[in-house]
Amino acid sequence: TGRIKDLLIVRGLKHFPLDIVRDVQRSHRDLRPGTVVAVAVSTSPRGDHVGGVAGLHGGAVRDNLDQITASIRRVVADGHGIQLHGVALVAPGTVPKTPSGKLRRFLCRDAWRAGTLDSCAVWSETRSDVPRPERVH
Repeated sequence: TGRIKDLLIVRGLKHFPLDIVRDVQRSHRDLRPGTVVAVAVSTSPRGDHVGGVAGLHGGAVRDNLDQITASIRRVVADGHGIQLHGVALVAPGTVPKTPSGKLRRFLCRDAWRAGTLDSCAVWSETRSDVPRPERVH
């Protein structure tokens, strides 16, 4: 169950973002729990294009970022039948939250669409050449 306005529709099938988030959080040890967001980053005639934003633990190193992204893409494809449009890995404290600690999914979506998401690494169907720092702070 979830809020209807959060619902993602991909190729006619309905997906609740929290189901996707639950699986993504378990996909790699370097992902920080409570900082994963699944949002519709664009819409096409076939449905929503889904993007994932995931917060990293402070000790994640650059060499792991491709592996983390691949595990996220794999778990979403295998568990939900969705090919992600993109994945953004962000430093600790970057994922916007309310004062009470709830994730602000729509701010993440808006930042993705505007290209203002402060990412350590980005994989996208259209863009995978974003510079990466040596260490995530």
